[in-house]
Amino acid sequence: MTDTQQRPLVDPDIAVDDFAAQATAWFEANSTRRPHSNDGLVWGEGNFDVSVFSDMSFEDEQAHILSIAEWIQKKATKGYHAADWPAEFGGLGLSRAHARSLGRIERQFQSPGSHELVSVTVGLVASTIRVLGSEALKERFAAAPTRSPANSSANQELAPTSQASPPAPFVMATSGWSTGRRCGVRGLSSASGVC
Repeated sequence: MTDTQQRPLVDPDIAVDDFAAQATAWFEANSTRRPHSNDGLVWGEGNFDVSVFSDMSFEDEQAHILSIAEWIQKKATKGYHAADWPAEFGGLGLSRAHARSLGRIERQFQSPGSHELVSVTVGLVASTIRVLGSEALKERFAAAPTRSPANSSANQELAPTSQASPPAPFVMATSGWSTGRRCGVRGLSSASGVC
């Protein structure tokens, strides 16, 4: 790893409660707690959105994806983007119990939300390559990055400009590989600057 990709040193034997306390302190310093009042919620009333794909203008969607990218990169400075992924793939190498605890904590705080591009590439494709992919595929798409995709000409439109390199699965989410596939589905033209 390069000096811009410093991974936080975490005791692999850290207790889940100690890890949760550290994570809570970090989220307190880097986000805002969600209001937790359910007053006024009535079953069957209100906004209930189960859409799978976002319905935004190109500019709004691009801004949304970039805000998610910035949030993932911010979490990656502490390894909170992939707590249970092995270190060689950019994670902390902790247990699923640590990751579940982190998820419960993160849900208490505001974030940019989600988007199908990130959830599919990080949650489905990157995980599948990590478990079932050849060594060449793992090196290309799931290994800890050796450079930031922000410097790649193919990624100028979507890649964040943070000093730190993004987590490995996020490289896939902002690469031409995934956005090119998305362009075919969404019908974006190469003139849009993303495809």
